[in-house]
Amino acid sequence: MRVLILDVGNSKCKVYVFDMQLQAIYADKAQCVYEITRPTPRSSPKELINTCRTLVSNAIGDHSPDVGMVTAFGDAFIDTMYAYHKFVFADEPAPDLPPYAYARTGFAEGTQLTSIRRLRKKYKGTKYDHILPPNLYVATQLTGNTDWKQWDWVQAAISGEYDLVKDQWIVEDAFPVCAPCRVVGYFEGMPLLAGGLDNAFINNDSMQPYVIAGTWLVLGQPFKEFSPTQEQEKAGIRWVLDGNRLYNAQRVRKVSNPITDAEVSQIIDDLCLTGAVPTKTPVLTAKSWGGKDADLEYKWGENPVRVFGGYAAELIEKLTDLNADYAFSLVGPPDRSDLYQHQQSALYVASHYSPTVGVPSEDAIEMMRRKYELLGELAEETGQFPEGWC
Repeated sequence: MRVLILDVGNSKCKVYVFDMQLQAIYADKAQCVYEITRPTPRSSPKELINTCRTLVSNAIGDHSPDVGMVTAFGDAFIDTMYAYHKFVFADEPAPDLPPYAYARTGFAEGTQLTSIRRLRKKYKGTKYDHILPPNLYVATQLTGNTDWKQWDWVQAAISGEYDLVKDQWIVEDAFPVCAPCRVVGYFEGMPLLAGGLDNAFINNDSMQPYVIAGTWLVLGQPFKEFSPTQEQEKAGIRWVLDGNRLYNAQRVRKVSNPITDAEVSQIIDDLCLTGAVPTKTPVLTAKSWGGKDADLEYKWGENPVRVFGGYAAELIEKLTDLNADYAFSLVGPPDRSDLYQHQQSALYVASHYSPTVGVPSEDAIEMMRRKYELLGELAEETGQFPEGWC
């Protein structure tokens, strides 16, 4: 099964086609024709649709993928109330959060988020049935299924309006919630899924902490249980659900380009607040890795931090130089570390999508079998697993 991933980003739209071995056999990207300017973008979301339509159509014509999924950034909604659709950005903290919000939603008051509540306050008396996250907007517009009325739980959790304890909306009139990987409709004969955030599927086979170095810097740690602390609340750590229903304690921040030493130091502090990095963990440094004096007891440290994204290679060098007491692991080759999260999205689709709902396809089963077969062969030959699959 060939899987197409369309990633709607803050600066570029990217499309990939992955084969059974999760190798990218096609990749293309285009500068987004909309401009992320505050408070009002200069372009219409309709122009975004034209860009996505061209990218996906070209990929289908060249490689005939069996299924596609749309992922997107998370700091905006598209308001479809009027004929002229428009972006609404979450530049301001969410106002008037419900009592005990952090213990219920994982979002502290003052946290910047994509807030339905902010839109409700701006447009008094309106309902929510005209507000869509970018991935769902693109999927419904490309397929023509504008009557789709379900959000995936990834987008629901990042809204700050979803009760993670009771697994239900706090607000009224919100869309029903479903699992990712549901077919929204068809584009040029290809089933198209709305899949949540662009980093929603990075924990398919790992509970390791992570740093995503992209347009925005995301620091996180996946957990099986929802357990926010008062210290995390004060620090502005948010809790969100990913595609595998793991709770991720995250800190999202904008950094300089190039990043400064002070910001790198703050990243380490933020990782500690998410619970991602145990203090003073002894690790095996890159220089001694594989050497005769290597102490296998500390093979990768207790809790290595995965680093990936477009700026990962530059960032990990600074992180390692600043503090050698923590283990950081670059995911993927230095020039293609941004590919990892899209590979994981493709893996999720291959593992969960089937024309028969709830039944894994034979291709998906074969892909997973072959993956672990390759891992075993590599481990036997080299004594280690490849970066990105650990």
